[in-house]
Amino acid sequence: MPPKEPVHEDWNFCTRCFYEQWDNPLKPTNSHTVVNLYPFATNLRKWLLREPVKLPLILPKDFSLSNPFSHHTSCLVLIFTDVVNDFAAFLQNRNVDLIEPWQIDLKRMHLASEMILYTVRICEALFKQMLYCTQFDFKRYWHKSLGKLLEQRCYACKGKRKHTVSLAGSLAHRYKLCGQYEQCLKKDLNYLNKLRNTQAAHATVGQINMSPTLEEAWRVANWHCNEIGNKFIHMLKHISEIELAMIKEVKRRLMAEDCTGHYNSSLASTFYWEESFRRFYNLLLRQSQRKDCNT
Repeated sequence: MPPKEPVHEDWNFCTRCFYEQWDNPLKPTNSHTVVNLYPFATNLRKWLLREPVKLPLILPKDFSLSNPFSHHTSCLVLIFTDVVNDFAAFLQNRNVDLIEPWQIDLKRMHLASEMILYTVRICEALFKQMLYCTQFDFKRYWHKSLGKLLEQRCYACKGKRKHTVSLAGSLAHRYKLCGQYEQCLKKDLNYLNKLRNTQAAHATVGQINMSPTLEEAWRVANWHCNEIGNKFIHMLKHISEIELAMIKEVKRRLMAEDCTGHYNSSLASTFYWEESFRRFYNLLLRQSQRKDCNT
């Protein structure tokens, strides 16, 4: 019988985790290798906690990174910061044009749905940015929703009895963070994904409170903003742990044989053959799993 809970797969990095960055793209003479991954989860959490931090816009052709999901994540993060600022201004200024409690509730629902929508989209982009640096096949995550990243049927199995795989859990598995993922992050991701589906992405909306007074309507709006924000900050903490662990490991691989911090071609060659062997081993493993599932 296939396991009831999604399986966490072993994985390794691929050569996409490195990016050869030129000092001057117009005159490519000097270059250095960087990690093809930007710590958006870490920096966005700092921004939400009002710590000084940089949230850059990474364009597709600005030669800073070649990871396509770094560009998508940077756009989503900057849009999300605008939504948070709009919600904060709404709560602080208390627009005098809103003279009825139901008008405040409708504005709250509008801003809260925007926060929920971009919270889920950012989480999806953060996982895909990390998955791009791994040897997982593109078709397993490129056009998949957040729900599919949390749980999807094993594509290597044939027949009706297929086990499920969690790509997000697999990222945490490598760094022994399965406990934090299963007990906390997975539940929060499923909760926000459900909120997105019921309140922000389809025809249904959240329940309007019909507050009896203006003060009560403002109190509910403030509570709703803090509820979403605190949940997201906690989720970013766990995603950041995976993100920083990946960046640290890639940097360690780059500097393993070159203590000066420069790119080492022999190390890259060794890494390439290690990755080739790893893929061959995973191919044999999937073939054996396919036989087990079909018996």
